[in-house]
Amino acid sequence: MSNYLYQLVSDYLSIEGNKQVDISKATGISKPLISMFVDKKGQKDLQFSNSFAIIRYIEEEDYLDVMDDYCRTLTKPIGILSSLEYASNFNRRDLLDDLLSVHQDHKGEVKEWIDIYRFERDKGLLTPEMAWERCRSLFGKVTIPEALLKLELIESTLTFKHNFYDMNNFLARTDRKVHVLREGFLKDSLLLKYDLQRAYDSLYNRMDIQDAIQNANKILKSPLASDFIVASANHLLGHAYQGHSVDLAIRYLEMAQACYKKANSKKHEQMEQDIAFVLSINNVIHDRCLSCGDEEEVAHQHYVRGEVNKALRLLKSQSQLSPFGKLYLGLCTKNVHHVFEGYGEMKQSGNNYFATFFTTKLDSII
Repeated sequence: MSNYLYQLVSDYLSIEGNKQVDISKATGISKPLISMFVDKKGQKDLQFSNSFAIIRYIEEEDYLDVMDDYCRTLTKPIGILSSLEYASNFNRRDLLDDLLSVHQDHKGEVKEWIDIYRFERDKGLLTPEMAWERCRSLFGKVTIPEALLKLELIESTLTFKHNFYDMNNFLARTDRKVHVLREGFLKDSLLLKYDLQRAYDSLYNRMDIQDAIQNANKILKSPLASDFIVASANHLLGHAYQGHSVDLAIRYLEMAQACYKKANSKKHEQMEQDIAFVLSINNVIHDRCLSCGDEEEVAHQHYVRGEVNKALRLLKSQSQLSPFGKLYLGLCTKNVHHVFEGYGEMKQSGNNYFATFFTTKLDSII
């Protein structure tokens, strides 16, 4: 890999106008380290994170295929671990399946990692209860600090996935651990996920918009962030700006939509209703809201347009209303009971940020 990477860097630098400082600025790798790597003609190995960042910058179109081939050549425990984390983060399913199969007979540290990554791969096939049970059972089997933190991060995603936004317990457990991990790709990767969870907690639970924006922007600047994590950060920024700048909020949500799609995540389908929500809460009349695919948000737009009867027909046709649907029903009927019911459900989930939207709308009823 060092020879390949050296040739890649050499070919890049042979192009007129390309300089080592360009690689340094794009990847965050110090220029002295890049110079040393070039001077030694690739005889000095770079860390997995640095190799990945350089390949991603230079081989912008094909970097994932190059990294897949690289990961299959690594046999030392740290290389196997980095490869598993990369395959998981970037949704390289074939590579992950191969790595789990090839290394399944390892003992000790690698065995712990194989169990964790197999669970992370398969958790979507489990019921929420089974996923929780499997996660808790693994906590009793792993001993390595990095492995425990990885499990805690997986546990936090299970929590957030099921709309429990209070991350205080998770952050309290992990804050002291994350910064003392061994240097390497795993630490860099876990820090990105930790920053994302901090951003979630800052915005949705503590309503500290500036801290949420700061943590999300750290993710966007990282050359190691996967498309899904970049999408999640953009998604959060869209929510963060929804009360301050409609144009900026929509731009971030559209970037999230594109990144989710690139990451093959079904969450890209949700973005149209998020965009419709932002437009409607800012009293923007837009046909995009009527084709967002979510009938509650279509009703929301009808309410904004003053078409209360159309909104009511849609809302009453739903078998079950979300907290937002109950809010819109309360607005249409001027019934505070529906608003308070939706507000209570939102507060119970820990999403204080969106719960404040309910309280601001009460003035139009009371």
